Amino acid sequence: ADAEEKAIMSRLSRTTSATDAVKTADLVIEAIPENLKLKQDLFADLDKAAPANTIFTSNTSSLPISDIASTCTRGDRFGGLH
Repeated sequence: ADAEEKAIMSRLSRTTSATDAVKTADLVIEAIPENLKLKQDLFADLDKAAPANTIFTSNTSSLPISDIASTCTRGDRFGGLH
């Protein structure tokens, strides 16, 4: 790999923990199954772990965003995104 590729790859990290992944995130894009409770539980956990300025988005196509966001404290920074 060339130097540019190595530099890019050195800035990437991987985790299987959603709460670890959002600790320094500016934007979160959720793409999990269309299950309201599942999405609410995820965002409730992420809300506790992410910085206050983090914007949350869901790619839902059938659930009301306001219902998904109801477990979060950041309703002004929560939206739908496709």
